[in-house]
Amino acid sequence: ILLLATSHSQATMDSVPCVPCPDGCKGVSIYKTGDTVDDMVASLDDSKVLFGVIKARLSSSTFSRMTTLGVVYKGASVGQIKAAKVMAREPAVRSFVSKCTKIVDQVTCEDPAELKEAIVDSIKASTVSDSHDIGDINYTLGDTKASVRLPPIVKCDKFVVDVASTAFGLCVCGHPRNLHSKAALAAGAEEPAAFGKTATEAAKAPAAAAAAAAKAGAPAPAGAPAPAPAPAETPVETAAAPAVTSEAAKTGARVAALRRQATKGLSRTAYDLEGESSAEEVLASVRDKSGRPYNWVLFKATKDALEIFNAGSGSVMELSGLLERECAEKVLYGLCRVAFGTGRLRRTFLFSIHWQGEKCSGVKAMQLKRECEVPIENSMGDSSFTINANGPDDVMPEAVITKIYSSCVVDAAGAEGLTVAALIAAFEEEQEAIQEYYKSLERKKQASEAALEAERKAAEREEMEKQFEKERLHQERQEELARKRREAEAEAEAEAKAEAAAAAAA
Repeated sequence: ILLLATSHSQATMDSVPCVPCPDGCKGVSIYKTGDTVDDMVASLDDSKVLFGVIKARLSSSTFSRMTTLGVVYKGASVGQIKAAKVMAREPAVRSFVSKCTKIVDQVTCEDPAELKEAIVDSIKASTVSDSHDIGDINYTLGDTKASVRLPPIVKCDKFVVDVASTAFGLCVCGHPRNLHSKAALAAGAEEPAAFGKTATEAAKAPAAAAAAAAKAGAPAPAGAPAPAPAPAETPVETAAAPAVTSEAAKTGARVAALRRQATKGLSRTAYDLEGESSAEEVLASVRDKSGRPYNWVLFKATKDALEIFNAGSGSVMELSGLLERECAEKVLYGLCRVAFGTGRLRRTFLFSIHWQGEKCSGVKAMQLKRECEVPIENSMGDSSFTINANGPDDVMPEAVITKIYSSCVVDAAGAEGLTVAALIAAFEEEQEAIQEYYKSLERKKQASEAALEAERKAAEREEMEKQFEKERLHQERQEELARKRREAEAEAEAEAKAEAAAAAAA
């Protein structure tokens, strides 16, 4: 489907045969629809700026997934000013489309001949083909074709919504609803709790109301049971919150605190502290599973050599805070390493980031992305998946976990470890290693300074010895000269006396 948007200065669209969007997206109308990519290419008009949505896959194979992409097309004959006015409608179009379907990636094109190839490249970059994950297993197609590929089921006995989580629909165990068994979902639906209360508090509410009414001398509410007399000195029992809820709340608070710290700029990034590392060194550190001290890096949108915007060691929390604080009007590309679990159970994923700030739009941004995206991706190297981010929440732990589930093949055992709590555990373990790295650098620095100080003192001592030797030799020369002078004077005096005696005798 292709959508046509007017600029803010256009009052009507009488000259264009279009159908208004059914949901009333202001200034946007349905331009044309079709069944194939070729239909979309044939419908493009060089005199218009068009927004489109296409759902396609690379082949008709069973292993090829359907992918929904957004399309932005600017005709070659459209002037820059007119195009900029129409592009002002892009946020409204994007919001309208997001209500209808989920867009995986966006393709920007100015040449109809390049659109099909751009769509194919976008599908390859945004999806992972199941055919790549079969491995060397021998199987018969007829044995597997009838089986349904179900998501892994986590070991959770009861699905309880975690109200402390920043993501929607997560259980207190840290996994989404679709990864729970039917028994866990049924168990979670048995005891509905009132809003703002636990199930135990909701059950006690009618009896508590009746007791309060009796104490005030008013009639009990209709349907409320009569209050039973409480025995003397009977302790009141309170329902303790499940331990997993407390742990989930602590994890959520920890994530929020780390992001808030980065958003307010309360701490400096690793690149700000060091500042002398080259782009190649930082990139190598991020790509290394045990690389220190960097686990994320952002590059400026350049066509030539990689130019670092910033890099750090605070994982996606620090990255999200930096994007919120400084990058609303920027186009950036980056690489991030995120891990789950500790020790031998640690699992690491490497993903690339395509960032376009919420306040960064228009033809200039489109042209910058088109010119820089491929060179930067080639320089950064391969990654597990790509996140196209427009807001800081797009790279938070919950969003990354969701992207891993949709882009990577994860077995049941691995799904249990893909939680925010596991990410924080891996983060804490990595922070300890990073602190040890800095301590090691400090020890090396101190050792180097001590060696330099020892060399300086040795040089000073040698210089003093040389100076002392020079003074000693000078003193010896002076004494030798004085001795020779005295001897010469004595000889002269003796000769004078001899001459005087000879003269007297004559």
